[in-house]
Amino acid sequence: MDRMMPIDLERVELTRSFRGYDRSEVLTLLQKAAKEMAALRGEVETLQSDNGRLKQEVDACRAQENTLKEALILAQRTADETRSSAHKEADLILEEAHRKAADVETSMQGKINDLRWELERLRLDKQKFLNAYRGMLEAQLRDIAEQGGFAVVEGDVATETAVQA
Repeated sequence: MDRMMPIDLERVELTRSFRGYDRSEVLTLLQKAAKEMAALRGEVETLQSDNGRLKQEVDACRAQENTLKEALILAQRTADETRSSAHKEADLILEEAHRKAADVETSMQGKINDLRWELERLRLDKQKFLNAYRGMLEAQLRDIAEQGGFAVVEGDVATETAVQA
């Protein structure tokens, strides 16, 4: 359809007749203008309908966008809290491990000290035993020498042959 423009109405030249403009030309022009206006009105209504529908879609998209933004913010917050909680828990576990290690080290150091004291006591007991054993052996050797079977020569034991007549 050949669309009518506003300038067409402004420049239209109608033929003059006895009592004004030619009636058939005016009617044709009015019919053409009415059709054009009806078509434009239909387009306007269609565009307004489309515009309303598109506004609703835009509003729905904005609502989804806001929901997604909130979800992302919440997810980020949750991730940050989880990370923070994990770091705190790791720090607590590490602190507990250090404390247990210090306790074990202290306990082991105590055991080492106890074992050192025991070793020293055993050394002293060994030395006492050796001294007592030496004393006993020397006493026995003196007794044997007094009975005449052995002679003691400067700390060495020598056998003496006793010939009895």
